[in-house]
Amino acid sequence: MADPATLYSGPPEVLTKLMASRFKSLGTVIDPFCGSCAIAIQLAMVCRKVIAMDSDPVKIAFARNNARVYGIEDQIVFLVGNFIVDAHSLQRADGIVTSPPVTMTKKKWRS
Repeated sequence: MADPATLYSGPPEVLTKLMASRFKSLGTVIDPFCGSCAIAIQLAMVCRKVIAMDSDPVKIAFARNNARVYGIEDQIVFLVGNFIVDAHSLQRADGIVTSPPVTMTKKKWRS
């Protein structure tokens, strides 16, 4: 089960739909701090490929389940990792769309 921060900190669906609508013309988009997958789900509905990344494997499992509920699990590549550290190893993308974690500190970025 996801923690309360994962359950309640994602942006509202109306906002994620608006965000995704601005990226309809892009092929590959990355959400580097996907959390519950609210943004990546909407992006998957308008972009060719979405990469959803989070450093917490529990959040990735929760995100995958949310994508399954929306019927778009196969349109999202889920990765566990620290975007700040691993960004260089990701495939080239046309855009990055995210709502960074509000509890992120320098110490957490480096872990």
